[in-house]
Amino acid sequence: MSRLKKALVITDDYYGSLKYSLENQGVSIFIASRKNTQVEGIPVCVFSGDDLAEIVVALDAANFKPELIFASAERYVRIKALLCEYFSIPFLPSALASRVIDKNEMRKIIAENEPNMTPAFSAVKSDVDIIDFIGSYGLPVMVKPTSLLKSLYVTKASTEEEAISAYHSILSKSHSHNLSGRHDGQAVQAVIIEEFMVGKKYSIEGVVDHFGVGIFPHTVTDVYFGYDNNLMNDPACFATIIPSSETVETQQALFSAVQHVITALNLRDCPIHAEMIMTRNGIKLIEIAARIGGFREKLYDLSFGYSLIRADFQMQLGKTASSIKLKPIKTSYSAVIKVYSYKEGILEHLNNEDLVTKLQSYYSHVRKSDDGNRVGPSKLGYTEILNVILNHNNLDILNSDKEYILEFVTPVISTI
Repeated sequence: MSRLKKALVITDDYYGSLKYSLENQGVSIFIASRKNTQVEGIPVCVFSGDDLAEIVVALDAANFKPELIFASAERYVRIKALLCEYFSIPFLPSALASRVIDKNEMRKIIAENEPNMTPAFSAVKSDVDIIDFIGSYGLPVMVKPTSLLKSLYVTKASTEEEAISAYHSILSKSHSHNLSGRHDGQAVQAVIIEEFMVGKKYSIEGVVDHFGVGIFPHTVTDVYFGYDNNLMNDPACFATIIPSSETVETQQALFSAVQHVITALNLRDCPIHAEMIMTRNGIKLIEIAARIGGFREKLYDLSFGYSLIRADFQMQLGKTASSIKLKPIKTSYSAVIKVYSYKEGILEHLNNEDLVTKLQSYYSHVRKSDDGNRVGPSKLGYTEILNVILNHNNLDILNSDKEYILEFVTPVISTI
């Protein structure tokens, strides 16, 4: 009987579909977490900040030398890179990992190598930078932190005043907010401003082998936004659906664009999650990350029966593009829908939440914020209130259920 490979899992969220998928990879697991996590039968190391020594000491005490490392979130990509260097596991060099997780640094590399694939952007050091950028490129604009904070604090500004206010709001965010439902665990370091892009948004998953060749699924992911009638500039909810409804030609163009980005950034030995937008001026990169996108592992398993985590582990064990296969063994439609608050306040309840489980394509849901908690929009740093996963063989049924959630499953918020 062959020995199980040892996998270090860096995560604060070892439960649900992530737990199920990792425990089905045929590996022995050790968890490193910043939260006081307890999992029956699995050793856990709780570490603070970026202190790798705590993790290394705990692994050594447990006689657990990892052969594979999985990081569940963007804030752990640099830690993964440093640990991979220490344990000689294939991954991005830590210096490159640090640049890739910084939106400004990432865009600078893309602008040097693929200038047509990035929107106009600029680092913001003062209000004058915002005024100058708007003078050159007009309104609206996007103001966002350079760190990849789960798309939190990203603001669409329609006036100069809104852009400046967003800039100062982002700068004021501390390392930990101590507000229920609000992001915790990564400091906001700097801010960029970029032109607002109009077009359809997609995400692309995959892994990159040692030679910089991207291995992609047979489909991209379609991304949809829903807006509350009182808040046209901030999404109240959004949905991602696979397989894509786009033409094969469009999807191939998106895969090709991502490969150009991979080459420009010199990515190697890593999973990738890219977000792209198809504008009238061509395909533009929103961001690319060296991790598997949120919920994508579950969606691809539900729809197609294969694991992105398994492909990542195969790549870490030295397999190349020719031997890593992401081919469906079944086909159905899957979606994840996230419901946010449209304003800051106290959550009283969610309208029609009880009807979600009765939808034909319902698969599962998780409440992320309880009634009575303080909630708010993502641009203020709050995470979603509700996640819903849908799965069905009929796209019309799934789309109908998606639209029902976007329109009728809405939060009732009282003023603070």
